[in-house]
Amino acid sequence: MDFNLTYTSGNISVTFKKDDDYIDNICKIYIFVEDENTEIAYYVKEVAVDVNKKHFLNFVKKFLSNPEYRKTYIVGGNWEETMVLENKKTDINEECRTAISKLNNKETKKFSDFASLKTYGRDKFSNMKLDELQLLLKTKDIEVIRDSFEDNPPFLTTLRWKARGLNTEDAIRKVKTDLEINKNSHK
Repeated sequence: MDFNLTYTSGNISVTFKKDDDYIDNICKIYIFVEDENTEIAYYVKEVAVDVNKKHFLNFVKKFLSNPEYRKTYIVGGNWEETMVLENKKTDINEECRTAISKLNNKETKKFSDFASLKTYGRDKFSNMKLDELQLLLKTKDIEVIRDSFEDNPPFLTTLRWKARGLNTEDAIRKVKTDLEINKNSHK
């Protein structure tokens, strides 16, 4: 998982770099604050190796916006300013969310349930690449999905359905249903 990120505002840049060495499933995130390419502050945070993207980005957001909070992680220097992350499209289409919720709660699921499930347009997951999806999902879920598909496109599509909120097994079944429909339409 890649946690190397840089945020910039004016002359200030804040870079988060994950250390690839870890002990007991704990790794360090090094945070460098520079003003016009001169380091002015340095911070370190320890995180679980398998921290998910949501938790990491929540930390980043709080770190950037709250000088008092970041004092916990200071190693050297000082940075008192704040930086606000712009809100990007953060959700899936409401019709899709509702359909996923209904499907996740159904006891008996039919082929037609999966065939009718749609994204109802593009969302933030539509173009996500593997490295981004790995940050969002648990390693165990990724491995289960990887074991179900040899080809990259169905694997990525399944990860996207999982990221949207489908249960792991339902995400696999959804993509297999779509593949079957596509195969039968080309006969």
